[in-house]
Amino acid sequence: MVIGNLCGNDLIMAEHLARNGLNPLVVRHYGDSSMGVPDSYLDSLNKKNIVYLRNSFEFLRYARQCRLIFSITGALIFHLGHLWNFRFLYNLPPIINLSTGSDMTERLAEKSRVGIYYRQYVRFVDLNWCLPMPHTLKHIVQYRVPNVIFMNGFPYLVPNLSYSLSAKADKKENNSLRLFHCSHIDWNYSNFGVNRNSTKGNDKFIRAYIRAVKAGYNIKLTILERGPDKLVAKEMCDRAGISEYITWKSDLSRDELYEEILKSHVVVNMFAHGGAGGISYEAMALGRPVMQYANPDYFKLMYSGNIPPFINCRTEDEIYEKIIWCCQSDQLTSIGVDSSKWVTKYIDPENSLTGFLFYYTLLTGDKKNDFGPHIEDMEKHVKEVSSGKYDPFENLVS
Repeated sequence: MVIGNLCGNDLIMAEHLARNGLNPLVVRHYGDSSMGVPDSYLDSLNKKNIVYLRNSFEFLRYARQCRLIFSITGALIFHLGHLWNFRFLYNLPPIINLSTGSDMTERLAEKSRVGIYYRQYVRFVDLNWCLPMPHTLKHIVQYRVPNVIFMNGFPYLVPNLSYSLSAKADKKENNSLRLFHCSHIDWNYSNFGVNRNSTKGNDKFIRAYIRAVKAGYNIKLTILERGPDKLVAKEMCDRAGISEYITWKSDLSRDELYEEILKSHVVVNMFAHGGAGGISYEAMALGRPVMQYANPDYFKLMYSGNIPPFINCRTEDEIYEKIIWCCQSDQLTSIGVDSSKWVTKYIDPENSLTGFLFYYTLLTGDKKNDFGPHIEDMEKHVKEVSSGKYDPFENLVS
């Protein structure tokens, strides 16, 4: 069972489990009809296995029939609802929790009912699959979160390359650079909170971009209009007098998002905690360079130090310098190709699902990994020696 509709990640996860021989059930709340994933992507998942439930009792009935529950971003708490306090009585199957976004960085430390429930939740599940962002690591230690695992970036959607890697956006025209800023516009200002720490640092990029335009560089910017600080970002650009260079886009479908990515030379994400999210990897899969901050320690824990070929920068001055470098560089196409290769190797679910299948096998006993021929070879040898059928001198060349 897969629960937790976060940008369609429940369907993405289920699709790849289905491609690997499992029969996943996607459970959603009644009325949650947003798919978030192109229909063409779901070619193995049985659509009848996407169910919409009205209450916690229906959920409990389905859950107890499954081998394992994969709960994205605390979804189990909400599906159980008022039954959560009696969770130990239900004989639920093993549970893997995928913590994303602000779950471990903020919610775990909240002095609120939600924070209490989330701390209960991470201690109740069998495995906590975490992304090693700085405050995540701090809180794992501080709150002694048990059974923590780090795995490759599944279940991000990696678009198939029917989208062309050689799209015309790779070619600069009239020395203009096209940037696409796609991350949540949130730098802890409009909805300020003392303990917020998973924001994006977009203000640094906005200021650096304004400086670059004021310096005379021909840079067109498209911004995905979302996040609590979007109005402040607009006002910053208006006051700087550079709004004519910016196009704002909202309510994009995934296919429309990919079109915007392919129109750009560089995709811009976030400059705060140093991790990477789904949009970065989707852009890389489409052959586009990504400008963001990548913390080396994060990638050492996740990918043994194999940092993606990001255009890596963090401070306003560093971002400004990288924007200017992008205007002058002829390497963007090759960086995009390298980005696509990196994602294929480390993020594509078909290449990174092995770890999840191992933990599924560990928790359920239902073997889904190929352990290789060594085990079978040794078992055969032991039987032959034990039964006296093995003769080391048989059929020797004289």
